[in-house]
Parts: sequence; structure tokens; C-alpha cells
Amino acid sequence: MNRKRVLAMIEKIPTEVQMFLMAAFVAFLRVVYDKKETKPVRVLLETMLCGFLGVGVGSAVLALGLDVRWTIFSSCIIGFLGTMLVREIAIKFIKSKIK
Repeated sequence: MNRKRVLAMIEKIPTEVQMFLMAAFVAFLRVVYDKKETKPVRVLLETMLCGFLGVGVGSAVLALGLDVRWTIFSSCIIGFLGTMLVREIAIKFIKSKIK
């Protein structure tokens, strides 16, 4: 399979699926590399949570009118940071806006 054909196949995948796969893949690599979560169920759950969170954030990026490429970037960031760190950042942000 040549490069153009592979790129054409990837472009046919819906953006939401691309966001999920990118966040999940990066999260999986991060969790396996860290070796903190050794149980397969924990690895799977973290991967899935990052994937779904990536889709949510990516949808917000699209709603803000940014380019679709920002959705993939934001999904990668979510996968890299992980759900716990993203949760902590969100809580701090919300608390600062409430005060």
C-alpha cells in the first residue's frame, strides 16, 4: 500500500473516531511506559477514558470554530496528560472562575 492511499483511507475516518483513537493510543503508550498501572483492566479503562475525554474536548474545540486539526492535537494532549491530571486542571480552573 502506498502512502497516498493510506492517507486517503485515514481522511475517510470520521473526525470523532480519529480523536478517540489518537487520545486512546497516546494514553495507552503513556500508561504502558509509566508502568504505574500494571493491571490490564486499569490500562484499558484509562485508555478508554482518555479516548472519550479527547472526543469531548475535541468537540468543544470544533464548537469554538477552530480548525479540525486542533481536535487531533487536543486529543493527543489529553492522552498524554491522562485523566487524573486533566481532572485536577479542570477543578482548579473552575474554582478560580467561581471565586
